[in-house]
Amino acid sequence: MNANAGGRSVLSRLPGSTFGARHRRAITRSSLCAGAILLVIAIAAPTFIVPSLKELPANIDYDVSTAPTRGILIDSAAFKASHPSASHSLDPACVGQSMPTRCYIETDVPLRASEKVTTASSSKKTTTLRAVSTLYAGDLDTPERKSGSDAKGQVDANNEIGSIHDEVVLNRHTAFPSKKPQSSLAMDLSALGMGDDVKISTNDFVRDGYQFRFPFGSERRSYRFFDAATGTATPIDFVNAIQQRGKDVYSKGIDVYQFSQDLGPVNLYDAQRRLMDNAGTASDEQRQELERLRRNIPASSWGLSSGAPIQMDPYYVATRTINVEPATGIITDNSVTLWVFYAQNYNEAKTIKENQDKELASPSRTMLHFDAQWDDRTKEARLHDIQKVIKPLNIWSKAVPWVTGVSGMILILAGLYLYFDARQAIRRPGGKSPETPHSL
Repeated sequence: MNANAGGRSVLSRLPGSTFGARHRRAITRSSLCAGAILLVIAIAAPTFIVPSLKELPANIDYDVSTAPTRGILIDSAAFKASHPSASHSLDPACVGQSMPTRCYIETDVPLRASEKVTTASSSKKTTTLRAVSTLYAGDLDTPERKSGSDAKGQVDANNEIGSIHDEVVLNRHTAFPSKKPQSSLAMDLSALGMGDDVKISTNDFVRDGYQFRFPFGSERRSYRFFDAATGTATPIDFVNAIQQRGKDVYSKGIDVYQFSQDLGPVNLYDAQRRLMDNAGTASDEQRQELERLRRNIPASSWGLSSGAPIQMDPYYVATRTINVEPATGIITDNSVTLWVFYAQNYNEAKTIKENQDKELASPSRTMLHFDAQWDDRTKEARLHDIQKVIKPLNIWSKAVPWVTGVSGMILILAGLYLYFDARQAIRRPGGKSPETPHSL
């Protein structure tokens, strides 16, 4: 049968004239109201709800560790005691009071690094992150090293040789540091101090650049990246878009952006002094601690011809590659080559870097050199962190707007159909039927 048989719609012919009219009006109003509400949700979800999801958590707590590796490290205890390190104990050149610095440098040393990042405090707009980075090494003074038979046998690295305590206030929405002097750094570089305890601290300075996390919606461009060892921010450049695979999550791969940076050589003494000067809060004790980074020992000990003492400063080189999941800004992998060596000035440091193969093959200036990369456990944990953020982001930025938008349009169209159908029923031959509503 035709739905409009007799000049009336199906709904207009519901039993009971009053009931049919009221029922039709209720359905029409409900459809229009529900459709409007769903459209508002579709618009509001990406406009108001999604931005609230794009903010740093108020309770950040994660740790990072690097895969086991081997590198070069000076034996500062041997230097302080004026006796050669274990592997140089039988070297005839390593005797007396003015031994070459190479006599204190150990190669093939087990090394690893760890970092613990936690939230110290948090507000609606900012969060204060506290990070403790620690470097560990294997035993240097062992009988095996002295006999030259320890080349690959030692694998444990449990001796703490240096640390950096870092505190920074971040904007929870941009992940960028506060523009106020609310950052602090404290470094224990005793293992690199060639016998002296070196503990440097700087308080209340303004920091620049990303460090623990990139911004939500990271782009394929360069960003300022903060290096805690130097206290400076320099560009880290976009290199490529790649896929990173996990084991438990994202086993088929997740798209990440790869960034790289080649930093240095940077004079660590000058960099930390500038940081103190800019902060304007350094005490005399802090500046005296900084002076311990500089070394004045006979030139012959550095492999130079002149015998007069020469002042040397530590120079720092870092070559890092970082993977970033662009939607969340979470770092998914980090590999870095760290190198600290002594030089008279920047030009000499630059020359040493350009000829690094020669220096690293037979180190005479190197205090520390190793390649560090996040281990599988750390990378997997970061992928899990991404999943926790990505799921609600996808729901509220894609699924909810699409479902509510389409449903809202369907309901509004249905309501409009009922409304205009009622209007047509009024105008049909026969005049106003008591079974047709006069109005909505």
